[in-house]
Amino acid sequence: LNPSASVSDWVVNTVSTLGSGWCPPGLISVGIGGSAEKAMLLAKEAMNEPIDMAELIARGASSAEEGLRIELYERINALGIGAQGLGGLTTVV
Repeated sequence: LNPSASVSDWVVNTVSTLGSGWCPPGLISVGIGGSAEKAMLLAKEAMNEPIDMAELIARGASSAEEGLRIELYERINALGIGAQGLGGLTTVV
């Protein structure tokens, strides 16, 4: 990913090319910064954080991180990949 590129655009484009290959619905976790190893560790840490997306959307983002979470959640679900790639509203939870 180039430093000037959009993280959210990259994630959405990557998910759209995967289609049903990752057996959605699933969880998306992104680690940004440092080496590839550090980014993977950050992504794994983020995967373990409990997040209530309905509550987060209702109250709105209070940080750039929460804004990215909401944006990715909405944009990926808008792809319409759905459960097992058969179409639907829920691609990520």
